[in-house]
Amino acid sequence: MKKISFIIMALSLVVVTGSVARGEKSSGDKLVLRLNLEPNANYLSTTDMNQSVTQKFGDKEQNMNQELLMTWQYDVLSKDSSGGYGIRLTYKRVKTSQDFGQRKLNYDSDDPPTSLDPSMKAMASLVGDQLTMRISPGGKVTELEGISQMQEKMIEAMEIPDSVQRNVYLNDLKKQFGEDAIRQSIEQMTDFYPSKSMRIGDTWKTGMDRSAGMPMRIESNYTLISRTDGVDSIDVSSQIKNNPESNSVNMGNMTMTYDIDGDQTGSILVDESTGLPIESNLSLNFAGNIKMSGVPNQDAQTWPISATGTVNVTFEKIASQ
Repeated sequence: MKKISFIIMALSLVVVTGSVARGEKSSGDKLVLRLNLEPNANYLSTTDMNQSVTQKFGDKEQNMNQELLMTWQYDVLSKDSSGGYGIRLTYKRVKTSQDFGQRKLNYDSDDPPTSLDPSMKAMASLVGDQLTMRISPGGKVTELEGISQMQEKMIEAMEIPDSVQRNVYLNDLKKQFGEDAIRQSIEQMTDFYPSKSMRIGDTWKTGMDRSAGMPMRIESNYTLISRTDGVDSIDVSSQIKNNPESNSVNMGNMTMTYDIDGDQTGSILVDESTGLPIESNLSLNFAGNIKMSGVPNQDAQTWPISATGTVNVTFEKIASQ
């Protein structure tokens, strides 16, 4: 169970990033934020997350350093009359490293090892997988296809023999890579637009509840700092809190309950012509407690957890393929 939970934690932090939509000049030189993509355009997006996690069990401290780099290709297939887009998303690269001190695991799809650790097989299977979606000008995902095929491929790659534990793993994987989880991840990168046009110095707020991975609520403040040569600079400051709807995750018979608090700060550079982030750099930290209950013949256990990390996101236009 620990192997999947570490992946979940990594993905939870990665999707805390954000992107900004189109910068469109209007009367009074204001900025209207929304998506502005051209059909048949292709983009390459890379997210690189590094984190250090500390958990303490009694008088023993466990430290983990982890990197997760993922690259996706976005192919804009169509634009409808309402301004919505049809997009194909392809996983192009997965690179991950986990350092537990006494144990180290590494995988890079661009340079795969001759022998693959079982805990990396599900992630390795993602390369080449494709999802298709429709997304509104305001960043809402209205359709999402290809999830079940991706899940089946991941499950097959894990090669877990039939057992009760296998069912726990599979149910957990389907939750973390299910339609709701993927939809939330995508919308966290687009669904935050202000309700009015912006001038330099203006600020706006957004809030989002996340149920997949590590449950949390993200309350963000954005400030438009500058507009230079078609590039917008935006400062970001966020509070990470417990999800008010639910702060627990079920893993088979076990329930993991999170009580966390933290913050995230950084900046985003945005291409006004497309609304895509040229570069996003964020630093985050949180601390709190995890409570685990439901283990047969054991009382509930609670232990402290803290984490620091960085998340860097880039988008670049590429030639049609």
